[in-house]
Amino acid sequence: MKIKEEILKTYNKIAGNYDKEFCQKIYYFNELTFFLKQLPKKAKILDVGCGSGHVAKYLEQKGFMVTGIDFSGKMLQITKKRCKKAKFIKTDIEKFYYGKEKWDGIIALFILIHLKKTNIEKVLNKFHKSLRQNGLLFLSMVKGRGEYFGPEPLNPKLKMFFRYTTKKEIQLFLKKAGFQIIKLKEILLCTTHEKQVEFFIVARKSNQTKPRKIN
Repeated sequence: MKIKEEILKTYNKIAGNYDKEFCQKIYYFNELTFFLKQLPKKAKILDVGCGSGHVAKYLEQKGFMVTGIDFSGKMLQITKKRCKKAKFIKTDIEKFYYGKEKWDGIIALFILIHLKKTNIEKVLNKFHKSLRQNGLLFLSMVKGRGEYFGPEPLNPKLKMFFRYTTKKEIQLFLKKAGFQIIKLKEILLCTTHEKQVEFFIVARKSNQTKPRKIN
């Protein structure tokens, strides 16, 4: 079975446990607040890899126009029960047509960590093209080096793929894609099953820099 198919299978099976473990509160609330304060009122926000929708719910409560995308049907079942106004689309983030409309902000939390390096670069380029002038990206990655494909912490019988990144690597990813970092914060996450350092980045679309073409 391909890695992406394994990731989808795993998320569909752990959706409920994932929601209980990670989505009962926004533990990166200060970083999210900083991002939202840079956006206009009623801004259009694309929540990429929206999961079970706890961030989307907060965004719609604050009056933002939210569209979420995720490829896990089980995750979206939870999301649609949680959110009343936001729009959700079941799709692969690499196949979604980002150029259909322009966004004031894009949120991509704990989603690019499941992609290979070249795929991360391609998706960041798509984000850049689909943002409005001076649009913002709110991104998270897990600190570390290399890749991991093995037992999922919430259910060791299932498999998950993670790609870890260094601060320097993230800076290079975003620069190549045409973004300027305006805030980067490291947060230590400790839960019942995991302990890891995560990067939270707010970056602005730089109109002086064209994204590098990825073949």
